[in-house]
Amino acid sequence: MSAAMSASQTIMGGNSFKKPRVLKRHHPSKRKEVATYFKSGDLYYTLYWIVSDNCTAGFIKRTQGKR
Repeated sequence: MSAAMSASQTIMGGNSFKKPRVLKRHHPSKRKEVATYFKSGDLYYTLYWIVSDNCTAGFIKRTQGKR
């Protein structure tokens, strides 16, 4: 999960407002899907990552910013 957090901080440049969570095991790749939660400005975002066995994070998607 630390790989997803550091990658999220690089992309968003904001502060995490909630601890990252492992949501599920991604079915096609059998890897863990992790959600990270960030605040940038006055908007809140959720970023989804696939974390591999060697702790590298691959970006899946980001939600639209919400207030």
